[in-house]
Amino acid sequence: MGMLSLSEGFVSVMDKDIQAGTFVIDMKPIVSTDTEGRMKDNLEAHLKGTVEGKEGDFFNVNKYPNGAFSITKVAGEDRKVIVSGNLTLLDKTNNTRFPSTVSFPGDSMFLKSKPIMIDRIQWGINYG
Repeated sequence: MGMLSLSEGFVSVMDKDIQAGTFVIDMKPIVSTDTEGRMKDNLEAHLKGTVEGKEGDFFNVNKYPNGAFSITKVAGEDRKVIVSGNLTLLDKTNNTRFPSTVSFPGDSMFLKSKPIMIDRIQWGINYG
C-alpha cells in the first residue's frame, strides 16, 4: 500500500452538482504505508525509479514527475457518489472510477474517497 499527494486541483460545481474537476498528482513523494526502516526507503526508491538501472520498473518520477486525474462524471445520491475520470500516469491515460462521499457544508465542497486501487498493468507497469 502506498500514498501519493495532490499538488493542485480544482472542482467546478453548479447548484451542488459537480460539473468537472482536474487534479495534478505529485509523483515524487511516494510513501509506502506498509513497510518501515531500510525496507521502506528501498521500496520507495524503487517505486520512484530513482535506483540506477531500475528507472523503468515503476513510476520513473524523474521522467514523469506528475500524474493527473480529470473527472468525467459524478453520479449518485445522498452524499454517496461514484466518481469517474481519466487517470494519467507515465503519459498513459485510462478511465477509472471509485466510490466517494460528497458534502456541501456552507459555501464549501468536500469530496472524499477511500484508498483508490488501480491495476498498474493498464499503465504499462509490468514489474514482477
